[in-house]
Formats: sequence, structure tokens, C-alpha cells
Amino acid sequence: MFTPDITRFPQNPGIYLFKDKKDTILYIGKAKNLQKRIWQYFSPNSLRKQEMLSKATKVDFLIVKNESEALYLEDNLIKQHQPEYNNLLKADNSYTYIKISKEPFPQILLTKRKINDGATYIWPKNDTIQLKKFLQYLRQILKFRGCKTTQFKQGKLCSDYYFWLCRGRCKSTKDSSVRKRNEEEVDYKDIITSITSFFKGNTKPIERKIHEQIEIAITHENFERAAQLRDIYQSLQGFVERQNVVLPNKQDGYLGLIKSIGNQWIYTVLVFAKGKLIDVITSKQQQGDSEEDSFHLAIQRTFGEWTIKKGKNETQIISKTFAKTGGKKELWKLAESFLDSYIISQSLQEESTMINDMFAIIKNRYHLKYIPYRIECIDISHFSGGRTSGWLSCLVAGLPYKKWYRRYKIQAKNSDDYAALEEVLQRRIKSWWELPNTLIIDWGKGQLNVIKKLCKDPKRKKIVAQIDIISLGKGEARTKSNIWKITKKQMTPLIKGEVSADADEGFVKQNKLISEKIYTLDKNLKIKEIPLNYDQADKIFLKARDEAHRFANSYRKKQMSQERK
Repeated sequence: MFTPDITRFPQNPGIYLFKDKKDTILYIGKAKNLQKRIWQYFSPNSLRKQEMLSKATKVDFLIVKNESEALYLEDNLIKQHQPEYNNLLKADNSYTYIKISKEPFPQILLTKRKINDGATYIWPKNDTIQLKKFLQYLRQILKFRGCKTTQFKQGKLCSDYYFWLCRGRCKSTKDSSVRKRNEEEVDYKDIITSITSFFKGNTKPIERKIHEQIEIAITHENFERAAQLRDIYQSLQGFVERQNVVLPNKQDGYLGLIKSIGNQWIYTVLVFAKGKLIDVITSKQQQGDSEEDSFHLAIQRTFGEWTIKKGKNETQIISKTFAKTGGKKELWKLAESFLDSYIISQSLQEESTMINDMFAIIKNRYHLKYIPYRIECIDISHFSGGRTSGWLSCLVAGLPYKKWYRRYKIQAKNSDDYAALEEVLQRRIKSWWELPNTLIIDWGKGQLNVIKKLCKDPKRKKIVAQIDIISLGKGEARTKSNIWKITKKQMTPLIKGEVSADADEGFVKQNKLISEKIYTLDKNLKIKEIPLNYDQADKIFLKARDEAHRFANSYRKKQMSQERK
């Protein structure tokens, strides 16, 4: 691997281009400081794009006036040269386009790259194996050509013809008249239109074609073929399961949700056609490989124009085609659901650092002593105004571990929530199984006083010191719709030196954002409060609480159904 002279690079914003020995551009990037960025590639212990560096033989650069100019120059150069390693939207997955070649009898291919060759490219998909199976099913129904152009021009029938996968158009068009050839082209064009419209959400023509062939097979008593067509139909239905109409005006477009976890961007892009969800792309990207603005442009290059909205813990990107469409709230919930599923799948992979990054964020944010690898949450609830119970959920590595879920029937009579919580804590501490790293108590600040009371016993205080105990308090955020709204102006004591219309009263009006609070105990058992951020890391705590609630509610419903009997 070559090593450039870092000192020759200026400390200015600009564009850098890695090239191979044939002067082919391998990678294009931008930087606020060219010298610092190039040094990162060649510094000891760097893992940045090692495969690309093994092919590179030199690095060129272009100086620009500012970072904004670098951003758009980078975008234009990537569009122009399409370097092999500028795969921002691919991350660790490989997305596939369906390509329909520009010919009288087009080929239908799968390709990783979209180039300007006059062909039609259909949305990138994230399941190549599924696409291959799907095209195989379509060939059995529509019998489009599968041979290469050189073979087609020779007019020689291949095995596909004899296996009923092709109608032998290469032979028939070569030997037939101009009129016959034109008829074949028109017929083939209808097939291509059906395939294209299917991927854009219009599934009816293909379904109708299958039903027609099933009826023909039954008429000729070819029940084996009818059963085969029925299986193909069911397989295609499985392929289009997610194509449920969710946009009433049947628009084309996309929306994307981007979040930051540790040193990675995680994102999901929902792709719509004719108002139907036709693809979901979820992946991650190292933040060191791209800055957020570059990442947004990578999505724009792939899917088209967008509008952007940056929130406290996330970025929302939506195509201009339905930026004004109503009902987007449900779509963002859908995107959030796909993103959460992706995070869980990544957490289950041993090589993934995503869950560890979230644990580290939580530990530092809330000043915990331990990494919250095992989390338990206690919730106290009542049934029919009495019969108080305690409920305990357990998360290990951010995932529910139902083996250790517990229900505690409160033994003391006429106990309030605090007494019930004290009983559950005492029984939990006495149990033989291992203690959690973090124990969550629902409801708020007052519940931590129960912990302080238990710590008066030296033995229990020693046990409590081995775990982090926190309490979640909702307050005005009890209703989720209130979160991040501003409270009514409250009167707070005037700080000396301030000027205010209320100065003569000694008070000043102050706005305050509504959010839930996390209450913790320091080593001196003093209670501290920190507002929740509601990002992906905080969701681990919220998930533990929600699991405790779900566990309690499911039992209550069971009890109610039994009492009705």
C-alpha cells in the first residue's frame, strides 16, 4: 500500500480523489481540512476503506472556498464518475436494480450499478435472492427472453425454449416477415409494461395473467400445471405482502429516517409507488466515512429530490413528491418500527458494536456505575381497586429475557404503592438469581426514598451498592403527546441583575420543555434528576418499562376473562 506525503496536502476545505495505477477514480470525498482527513486514512491502526487503499496508487485534491462548495462539488463528481467505493447508501449491504435493456426485445437483468445506457432501472431492492426467485416465477408466466444479446441475434433456440421458459422469439423473428416481427415486438412490449407496472405497485395485470393460465390448465385437465401456477401465485403474493395501500392519493416517493448511535448512522428508507410500499432499505454507515450532509445527498442521488427536517435525535427526509401529503405521522411510525427491528437484528450479531455504543451512551449520560447489560424494571399495579401486585421485566443486551419475568403477589394487607414497592424490592434482593446491572422503578422521585429507607440496613446497603437504581418520572409527560411541548409560562424567582416587566414583584416568567425525568442516587444517596433524550439509547430504558406494563396488563386481561366466566 502506497503512503503519500501528507505535508503536501493543504489544511483547506476541498475534494480528494483516490486513483489506481490506470488513473481510474476509486473514491471521492470531501473534507473541511484536507491534510487532516487524508492523514486519517494512513494513520496507524486505521481501518478506513482498506480494500480501496490496497488498489490506490495516488491521491489528487481540489481546493474550494468553503465546506458548502465542497459538498456540491463532491456530489457532482460522484454523479459524473460513479466511483466504485462511493457506496454511501449501500453500507454493509448490496442493493440491486432491476434493469430492462434498451432493445426491441429487452433483457431483464439484475445489476448493482445504475449507468446512463438508455436502459430502464427500477427502484433498488435489498433482497437479491428474493428478486432472482421472483424473476424465475415471472418467466414461467410471461416467458420473456433470458439469453444474452449475441445469442439472441444468432437465432438459435436454447434450452429455455424446450423447458417452456421462452417462446423462441429469437428464431421466429429472424425467419418471419416484417409484419410478424412488429407484432412480436408489440406483444413483448406489453410483457415489459406488465413487469414494470408490477414493480411500481400495479400487481393486477400479472395476477390476472396467472388466473387465466390456471383456468386454461384446468380446462385441459392439466391439474399438475394448475397446482404449479397456484404455488407461483402464492409466492408472488408473499413478495408483495408489504404492498398495502398506505397513501390515499397513490403517489410515488420515499421517506427516510436517520439516527445516530455511537459513531454510526443508522437509517431506513421506505420506497412507495402508486401509494404502495414496495421496498424497505435499512442499514448503517460509519460516521467517519461520511458527514451527515453527504449522507443526505447520497439518498438524493439514489431516490430523487427531498425536503429535510432535523429533530432533537433524528433527521427526517421525505421526497418532494409527497412532502405535502397528509397522514405522514403513521408513515414515520412505520419507519421507526423498521429501524427498531434493524437495531435488534444488529444487536444479535456478535461483531456488531451498536448495542455496546448505546450502553456506553446511557452509562455516561446518566452517570451510572455499571454498563446496563442486564436491566430489570419493577412496576406496581392494582386490580379492581385492590389485589396489589408487583411486576418485574428483564432485558439482557437490550432484548426481553422472559425467563426471568416475575409476578409478586403483595402479602401485606392495605399497603400503598410505597409499601408494596418495598416488599417487592426485599423479596427480589433475597432471591438467589443474579442481580441486574440496572434496576428501574416506575413512577418517579418518591420511589427512590424507598431505596434510601432500605439502605439503613448495612447488609441491604451493600447489595444496593452493587447495582444502579434509577426511577422514571413522567409528570406532565404522562401523556406522550405532551412530550417536548412547552409548558405554560411559570413564575420563577428573578435572578439579580435581570430586567423584567415583573421585576417589581421579584419574579420572571420562564418557559420549560415537557419531558420525562430519570432520577438517580449518587454515592451519598442524594437524588439527582436528568431529562430523558428519547433517542435510541434511551429507548432501552423505556422498553424495559413498557415490557413491565405489558406483562401486568396481559395478566389483568386474563384475570378479567376468568372472572366473567
